[in-house]
Order: sequence, then C-alpha cells, then structure tokens
Amino acid sequence: MRNRDENADRLAPLLDLLYDAAVDDGKWRDIAGAIAATFSSSSAVLKTCGGAREPQLESVTDNLRIAPGERAWADYWHQNDLWVERSAQLKMGDVFTSQRLLTDVQFERTGFYQDWTRKLDIYHMVGVLFPVGKGEIGVLGVHRAKDAGPYGAADRHRLEALYLHVRRALGMRHRLHEIALAHHAAVDALERLDTGVMVVDASCTVLYANRAAEGLLRAAQGHRARDRRFCLDDPALNARLAKSVREAARIAEGQYHQYPRPGTAIAVPRTGRLPITLIVSPWKAEWAPADVARPAAMIFLRDPETSAPTAAQTSMELFGMTRAEATVAIAISQGASLESIAASLGVRLGTVPTHLKKALLKTGTQRQGALAALVARSVAGISTPR
Repeated sequence: MRNRDENADRLAPLLDLLYDAAVDDGKWRDIAGAIAATFSSSSAVLKTCGGAREPQLESVTDNLRIAPGERAWADYWHQNDLWVERSAQLKMGDVFTSQRLLTDVQFERTGFYQDWTRKLDIYHMVGVLFPVGKGEIGVLGVHRAKDAGPYGAADRHRLEALYLHVRRALGMRHRLHEIALAHHAAVDALERLDTGVMVVDASCTVLYANRAAEGLLRAAQGHRARDRRFCLDDPALNARLAKSVREAARIAEGQYHQYPRPGTAIAVPRTGRLPITLIVSPWKAEWAPADVARPAAMIFLRDPETSAPTAAQTSMELFGMTRAEATVAIAISQGASLESIAASLGVRLGTVPTHLKKALLKTGTQRQGALAALVARSVAGISTPR
C-alpha cells in the first residue's frame, strides 16, 4: 500500500501533464523528458511500430533527437530495435527490464549496443509494450547509463502504474489527430469545389458558406443575404425556399422520417443569364451545443456560368488541349454561345469552331452537348493549388 501511495504521489504531476499534452501538441514534446525525470533517468522514448507504417517516434528525450544527416542510421535502429524484438515474445502490458531480455554480456556483444545505444549513453532499460490499435503496438522505454545501475522492482511497479495512462493519452491524441485530419480535409475539399455549399438554420441564416457560396452571395443575382439571412428575390421562390428549410429543421428535430417533396430543388432565374440552381438537404447535426444556432439544412448551389480558377489548366492536362481549346470547351460547358466566346477571347468568330473541333477530337466526343457534359462532370471543376 505504501509503494502504491508513493507511486501515486510521484506520478501525479506527470499524469496531469500527460493528459494536458494529449490535447496540446506543444506540451507533448516534453512528455518523454518528464517520464525520464520521474524515473531519475535522462533518456526515454515513446513510439509506435508495426502495422503498415514505419516506426513513429511519438516523444523522445534530447539524446534521441538525431541530426538530419544521421537520420538513416537512427531509422535503421528504430526498425531493428533489439529490445522490442525480444520483448515481443512477452505478454502485452508485461513490464520488463533489459536484463530480463538478455544478460549484460550478451547485450554488449550486439550491434544494437555497439552501434546504437552505447553512442547514446544508454545501457539499462525498463519498458513495456502495449496495443494501440490498427495492428500497431506502443513502446515505452526508459533508459539510463551503465554506471547508474539497473532498474529494480520499484521502477517496474512505477511503470506498471504509468503505462495505462500513457496508452490512454496516446489513444486520445491519435483520435484527436484523426478528427482534425478529417475536419481539415473536409473543409479544404469544400473550398476547392465549384459548387456552393451553405449550412443554414431554420430561419435561413447562413452559419457556414464555402468559397464558392461566398462568391455567389457577393454577386447577389436572383438572391441575396441580408444580415447573413439567405433569401431569393422572387417572392414565390423564396416562400418555397423558406418552407423547405423549415421542413428540413423539423427533420433535424426528428419530427419527420422522410423529407417532404416537392419544393427542395429550385432554379433561380437571372436576367439575360442562365439560372442558378439550388437544392435544400436536411442535416441532422446532433453534436451542435445548446448555445449555438442549430443547423437545419445544407443548401447546394451551382452557377453554370462559373468554373474553378484552374479549370483550363486541368482540362489541358486531362485531354491534351491547348489553352484556347480548353477555354472554348469550358465556355461550351457553361452554355456560352460561339459569339460570346469569340468576344471573350478577342478572336474572329470563325476561329472558335476550329478550336471546338479540335476539342471534340481530343476528348473523343462528337457533339457540343457531350463535350459540355464531359467537362462539367470532370475534375476540372475542382480547384487545385498551382
């Protein structure tokens, strides 16, 4: 009981740091050093290995931060860690010391010691392996120099008390990174689309709009956003929009099991131009906190007369077209007339059919409609960094 209390008191500051660091990358760097200090040691490593990836160093002390010029040497020994290989035969969660794996004489004869740990002033080790999911294992090792003496029973008990917390904090960290990756990937993908995406509440107030949607809102052609409330200029169409969003809100609240139709898809007319089209889709965002306006629906908008900034370059790469041919193909997909294309390019009207014929040939299409459909449905509508 006394040993447990002593371990608890000694580990308390480390556990506070450990769980804080799980959600703070800035603090995570110091975890290995804090673990080493808790064991009166100067070296520690927390890494994951196995699965489909190379060993990943989660946190290490300064002696294990290898210069870039020696990275290949360090990578080799992390992949061929003798202590990990020997301890893999033990039960997961079974705390061990280096002397349990092989004698000091055997250890000193290995390349692992001669070429790796000796140069890092590492000789004695206490460690543990534990599962972390996805076929990977976590490795927590604490080290010290030869003259410091081997780790004993008190050190093993302390690591037994610690490693479950390390495993839990590491799992939290990995899960948060996965969530952050999914979030950033989703937002970045939305920003690259030429489709406008808005999230609105039951009153049609815009809670989020991607780049394409913001551009359409600024243009305010057939629609407008007054005080961030999205509405349509045509009163009848606006009534349909408002009704669709209200019904979407009821679905989000569980009042409907099916989305009532019609009225979810709307074509918004524009004088002298092709209409903007939109569709309202319910969105159940059950995670939304009580103090934040609850999302009710997503509104997807398409303007047939706009394209991604990189659409011409992407079309050139896809189909081997020249810039002029790609520009004509994109304009055709937007419903532009040959006359307007000639005017925008600053060429004679007779030049445009020549570019069009070459675009048809290079895309394997035979009609303008097929060319327009191919370009509109290709990845040319996705903005990519150039």
